[in-house]
Amino acid sequence: MTKRFLLFLGIQFLLATANFASDPTFVFVGKYYVGDGPCWNPAPPCYTAREAAALVFGGLPGDYAISVSPNTTDPATITHTAWVDGFGDTRYLITPAAEDFKIGLFYLSDAFNPPVFSAFVHDHSDGPTHPCYPLAYSYINYVWRRDPPSGIDTHPPILTTDAHDIYLKDAPITFAVSATGICGDPTIELAVTCQAVTQDGKIIDKSGSCSAQISGNAVTISDAGRVGNIITIFAIATDACGNQAQANYIVHVLRPDHEPANEGVGNGVDGNTPGHLHNGGNDDSAFTPGNPGAKSKQ
Repeated sequence: MTKRFLLFLGIQFLLATANFASDPTFVFVGKYYVGDGPCWNPAPPCYTAREAAALVFGGLPGDYAISVSPNTTDPATITHTAWVDGFGDTRYLITPAAEDFKIGLFYLSDAFNPPVFSAFVHDHSDGPTHPCYPLAYSYINYVWRRDPPSGIDTHPPILTTDAHDIYLKDAPITFAVSATGICGDPTIELAVTCQAVTQDGKIIDKSGSCSAQISGNAVTISDAGRVGNIITIFAIATDACGNQAQANYIVHVLRPDHEPANEGVGNGVDGNTPGHLHNGGNDDSAFTPGNPGAKSKQ
């Protein structure tokens, strides 16, 4: 055996040892159904499968590996793929996506937002007991966690805003969202919807009557649409350690507290409106309140 060959073997051994040391060991910690997530309406955040695992089991997304294989004893069977649902699109409930796949900030689709996908949402895969989806048991993401965990700070950021209810005349108006965190300065992602509630309690899309623009961590409502609209600002803050916080800020478009007076006969308040001069009015010192059909006193 030549020295060159021995040297080659030694190098291969060192490389193998290094690769083994850098390859984390994963232990199975549990599973979740895609449909265990929050209801699709009103617009929960979108999650990758690893983000959902951190939400369910704690810690950071980077500590997890996701598998669609039901094998829970052999880490070698981890597929690093996951079942993912979509807004009006179930392609990834047929063929799994990558464990870090998602599209969209929030699970909504309207004039402001493109189609979205999330690995943790109560939509087409409603869980094992839903009568409309008897195959929902297929949509299980099996969760493995790095052992030992990374030990990085897990405190989520804190979100705040100056958003408040408005009147139509307040637009255009700009609201800012800010975030503070222990692990670095958080980044902020925003989305906006405009909706209304009908008399029978249905939520309808009103994005066609509202206009809002996002710039950095600010939302400008340039047109509030009409009284009764509900403008929702969705915010997610992520710090340098991957910790996330989410908040929904609701802006109601209010009716003014004092509607313009009904300037009918005998009820005028200014100018030549009914109830003035020729008819008298309760605000005219020279005349008594007017009566319907009263003739001129000229």
